Amino acid sequence: MVSEVTDHQISENALHRFFKNLPDQAMQFAIQVAVTLLVVLVALRLIRMLVSVVKKSLDKTQMDAGMSGFLCSFLSASLKVLLLFGVLSSFGVNSASIVALLGSAGVAIGLALQGGLSNLIGGLIILILKPFVVGDYISEDSHSHEGTVQEIGLFYTQLYTYDQKVVVLPNGDLANTGVINMTKQPRRMLEMKVGVSYDADIDQTKQVLRKVMEELPESLKQEPFLVFVDSLQDSSVLFGLRCFVKTSNYFRAKCDLTEQVKKALDLAGIEIPYPQMDLHQR
Repeated sequence: MVSEVTDHQISENALHRFFKNLPDQAMQFAIQVAVTLLVVLVALRLIRMLVSVVKKSLDKTQMDAGMSGFLCSFLSASLKVLLLFGVLSSFGVNSASIVALLGSAGVAIGLALQGGLSNLIGGLIILILKPFVVGDYISEDSHSHEGTVQEIGLFYTQLYTYDQKVVVLPNGDLANTGVINMTKQPRRMLEMKVGVSYDADIDQTKQVLRKVMEELPESLKQEPFLVFVDSLQDSSVLFGLRCFVKTSNYFRAKCDLTEQVKKALDLAGIEIPYPQMDLHQR
């Protein structure tokens, strides 16, 4: 009986001390959280500043822009993981427990985000093999996008299209699909096909089209150009035109050639046929 009373008194005393100390403990915890939050904010700012300094230093070494961006992203992620370790340790979480927790989480996340790991590996492949670099104009088959490579990140590559859109593509897709790099060569072949009426004289049409090609400002004069009959269509004779232009002038040359061909054929009285329907009334 005496033992039961003693245990009861001890429990009451412990409970009393807990509630008595609760405000102080809550205040200490709140202060710890506030201080930790302040430290995290300052640390994140310092990480951004450090990454910025490292990026400027790498740029001075003339390192490839894609590799530079990749290393800076990796450095930022690593420092943030270390910061997370520090925050958890400040709350009394054992470092061994943190490692075990991150290991388990890593396995679970790895299984759930296999595509993300594929993108990471794809980014490494792109940076090592360099099928393209920042500043190159590429066309890819997986999503049928083309544009100038703006950034090669840990998981994604950004393209800047001709109509000023930013397209974000997974590195895994780019590493496993066909990519045409149009900047690798200083020149690019410009090809156009135009149909003319069967009534048009072939030699005259060739002469008109050759004159257009000779006078095209963007055409590289030291390179040969071709004007030829490509095929006989249902309602037109299809002519092909080929010449070489500087890669940087390709789109302007394409628009200019299309316009000049139309004007020259109209001036020569050569008809460009278009689909039409004849109705016969009985």
